[in-house]
Amino acid sequence: MGDCSEYTGKYIDTKYLLPEIKEFYKNQIEILSRANPDVLAFETIPTVAELEMIIELMREHPNTKAWISMSCPNGDTTSHGETLESAVELVNNRSSDNVSLIYGDCCSI
Repeated sequence: MGDCSEYTGKYIDTKYLLPEIKEFYKNQIEILSRANPDVLAFETIPTVAELEMIIELMREHPNTKAWISMSCPNGDTTSHGETLESAVELVNNRSSDNVSLIYGDCCSI
């Protein structure tokens, strides 16, 4: 992105990018799911909005397992500033059984 927003998640604040980001994940999930992987890994996700997109798209692929790691530099919040608790709550309440693990990545715990 050239502005380091991939580390902070600032790009998610630019609402016009949301459809493009979702389409990117949709294409990747569809292509990779066809290969019947053991698991898809979505790592170092900096925003809860992006997490929500992935969870929604994974519902369309119930036979594909996924894990998601959130970037949480201080151990309490995502790189974008949302609480890690809100990310865990989202996975617990909104994901289907195929999203099986969430953990923190890039943490200074």
